[in-house]
Amino acid sequence: MKFFVFLKRLAFSAQRKEKGTLIDSMISFRGDLTGGGDLTIEGHVEGKVNLKNNNVVVGEKGYVKGDIYGTTITVEGWIQGNLYAEKQVVIKPSGKVSGAICAPQITLEEGSKFKGTVDTDCGKNNAST
Repeated sequence: MKFFVFLKRLAFSAQRKEKGTLIDSMISFRGDLTGGGDLTIEGHVEGKVNLKNNNVVVGEKGYVKGDIYGTTITVEGWIQGNLYAEKQVVIKPSGKVSGAICAPQITLEEGSKFKGTVDTDCGKNNAST
C-alpha cells in the first residue's frame, strides 16, 4: 500500500513544466530516470538520469547524487556525480558540481563551484550504459 501512495504522490508532484517535466522540491526519488522530454529537478534524486536526447535542469533547490546524461545540462543546484552532455553543460552562479564533466562546450558562470575533471573531446565515452 505504501508503494501505491508513493506513486500517487509522484504522479501529482512530477508536473508538466512548459515543454518538460518538473520534479518539485517535495519529492525524493531513488532509482534510474529515463524517458523523453525535458526535465527540471527541484527535488532530491539518487540514481542515473538518462535523458540523452533532452535537456536537464537541476534547479536551485535540486540535488542529484548520480550521473546525468542529456543534450544540455544546466546546474543551478547541487550535483554529486558525472555530467555527460551532447551539446553543453552550464553551471550557474548558484550551482555546485562534484564530479567529471564531459561535453563539447562547458560554461562555469562567475560564482559557480566545480570540483572534478573536464573533457571536451568525449567521443564514444559520452554514450550512456
